[in-house]
Amino acid sequence: MAFQHIPVLALLVAGAACVLGNIQSPINIKAEDAANASLSPLSFKHYHSSQSTYYLANTGHGCQITLKNWMYNPKVKGGPLHKSFILEQVHFHWGKNDGTGSEHYLNGEPFSMEAHLVHWNSKYSSFSEAATKPDGLAVIGFFLEGLDNYKNPDFQKLVNVIPKIAAADSSKVESNADLLAWAVPGLAPNGYFTYGGSLTTSPYSENVLWIVYKNPLIIGKSQIEAFRAIENEHNELLHTNYRALQNAENATLRYVPSPLL
Repeated sequence: MAFQHIPVLALLVAGAACVLGNIQSPINIKAEDAANASLSPLSFKHYHSSQSTYYLANTGHGCQITLKNWMYNPKVKGGPLHKSFILEQVHFHWGKNDGTGSEHYLNGEPFSMEAHLVHWNSKYSSFSEAATKPDGLAVIGFFLEGLDNYKNPDFQKLVNVIPKIAAADSSKVESNADLLAWAVPGLAPNGYFTYGGSLTTSPYSENVLWIVYKNPLIIGKSQIEAFRAIENEHNELLHTNYRALQNAENATLRYVPSPLL
């Protein structure tokens, strides 16, 4: 089934009005409501490069990873994507305790955190241009589940840098550590859900193709605490930064099984 383009109801530009439509994100993903789809495999390039240097920044509503050198632009294509999509940034959502924090739910249950890998359509000249187009954006979502007495060694590379940007007035930090290493195992051939929805922050534009992996990545509960120490723009601890669930009635949800099954 081809991805149905969704009209943009608000432009992703400074000062744009927040206009809500019919297919807002996040949603409660119900597996029983998802039609099975047979699509070409997703293909990832340059997501794990030892030659990359990263920036980590406090945005006032979370922490964000970007690349300093885009010589090796991470890209994804295949599956529901009709073009190659370029990675723009990665950010995270969490809650005040380990039982909540993800934006999407799976069969009525939240996870400890959710990571969003934000991409833009390579048919356009820039992220800014793509963000105003009906087929401009794609977000890959990973559920993150915290366990006791465990630390994910790849995720720890990111956690080690977070204290440097925790303060609201902190500058972005440059890091030679692979801040995306934790995501690489999740990009292996695994089952995922896909639907056309929106950004989960203002202006909530409905031009996002979502790819949400079914199986969570495992991290340590102690590693989540580092995110709760980040300050917001009001110099307060950012205990919660996720959007409430939206009505999924108009979402066309599909499930793409792992090709290894």
